[in-house]
Amino acid sequence: MSNLFENKRFFCYQIKEDLKSVIQNNQGQIVEKYQDDFDYCIISEERSKNISVRVYYKCVDNGIPILKPSFLTSSVKLNSLDIANDHKNTFPSFAHQWIRKGTLRYLNYRDPKPSTKIFGFDFDSTLIMTRSGAPRSLTTDDWQIYNGNVIGRLKQLLEEGWKLVIFTNQGGVDRRGYEWEVSVHDRIGQFLDFVNLPIQVVSTCARDKFRKPSPFLFGFFEKYLNGKLSINAQESAYVGDAAGREGDYVTTDYKFARNIGFQFYVPEQLFGISDPPSLLTKQKLEQRPRKEQKEEEKEKTILERNKNGFYKYQIGKTSMRSFDPMTIKGNLRKSKTKYAAYTKKELSAGIKQEIIVLVGCPSCGKTTFYNNYFKDLNYTLLNHNFDDNSLTKCLDNNGSIVIESDKCLTIRKRRQFIEIAKSKKIPIRAFYFKATVELANHLNWYRVWTQDSIYIPSIIYKITTVEKPQKSEGFKQIKTISFRPIFENEKLESLFYLWTEELLIKLQK
Repeated sequence: MSNLFENKRFFCYQIKEDLKSVIQNNQGQIVEKYQDDFDYCIISEERSKNISVRVYYKCVDNGIPILKPSFLTSSVKLNSLDIANDHKNTFPSFAHQWIRKGTLRYLNYRDPKPSTKIFGFDFDSTLIMTRSGAPRSLTTDDWQIYNGNVIGRLKQLLEEGWKLVIFTNQGGVDRRGYEWEVSVHDRIGQFLDFVNLPIQVVSTCARDKFRKPSPFLFGFFEKYLNGKLSINAQESAYVGDAAGREGDYVTTDYKFARNIGFQFYVPEQLFGISDPPSLLTKQKLEQRPRKEQKEEEKEKTILERNKNGFYKYQIGKTSMRSFDPMTIKGNLRKSKTKYAAYTKKELSAGIKQEIIVLVGCPSCGKTTFYNNYFKDLNYTLLNHNFDDNSLTKCLDNNGSIVIESDKCLTIRKRRQFIEIAKSKKIPIRAFYFKATVELANHLNWYRVWTQDSIYIPSIIYKITTVEKPQKSEGFKQIKTISFRPIFENEKLESLFYLWTEELLIKLQK
């Protein structure tokens, strides 16, 4: 039997007692005639020879026998099988060969052709909804098509010359691991099998520089996944549910379209109103008297269509819910210098040795501020988990120090530095960074985009307390620092003025 599996990745199993009967298959398709009383499943390799088993049941659609998914079992051990090791750039998901590229996953379903005009889509709550009624799918099979108009509309777009591409954030993969990764992409694979149209999918699996609304996701697609054709943004569009409307969880889709220059639509405009969750609807109908059940099934919101085929749906008032970087650009235009940067004279105290503490919320620009203004003056930066010995040793060597740490955020924590300064008769100053949490979050994402750094989780802003420094604490001087950006080049400047993802937590006011 081991020869059957050599260099193969996907196989079809006929369920008969304990999976004894094996049918070899390269594409994940059923390769022999249907037999009565047998279901089929496709299995795919997981780590340590664990197998995900997809069970299908037989049915007839317009006279044609087909298989439909029934349920997914996880981590089924099939130790007797000799299964090839994973290819380093691919991973199993049904019969689909997803490609890994760092934290990105992409799939070409039915050979989509390159094009200069794209119709992009979000996935969850745009092309599919949950059957359970939950905001996000609870299991691999917790999905249903958005509504009955989706397939026809997608076919129409293909006939009009658009290339269909799904851009989806699946950030839970980096936290939940391989099993969740397979589950998420299996769900996308089920949808693709259902619509059976040439569609390309690009999935982001981490909170890094490729996560929407970042332009780097689209940049990767245009450079590597579209046959080297440049995209005409003015003739392209993007559809997503996250538009900043009342009730929308986030604004990611609207911002993504704005950042890449695409026209934006919500799914209601393209497909109409979504169908209700099938599981909840079924339960609701079963609880009603039979006479009321038929009326319940008819209850659907109908929207009129425009001449161009779009539904007359009013998006209503939207909000970006995050820092607007263009406010900074407006301030720069009013300034006399190009970037309104501070001068060394503004910041200098004109003394030989001193201690400076930087006070501000995470990601508000404290380290960048040090690099721009104090690093060349041979000030030593102490940040994160430094100890008192490092501080004392530097001061004993007549060096000046800039402290950027969570030890500077409150009056109680700062007291130790003030006491050391007094004991050594060294002046101590405080620089207070007057930055909102929304601005800090924007800078947080900007740093991820431009430096490939790790995103500081939103919860940090909620649990961090910043107390404004007071002269009564013992500071010789307190300077309030307003944000003034310095850009090394035009590319970095243009990135700064794009929209970033908003904070995903509510802060206490």
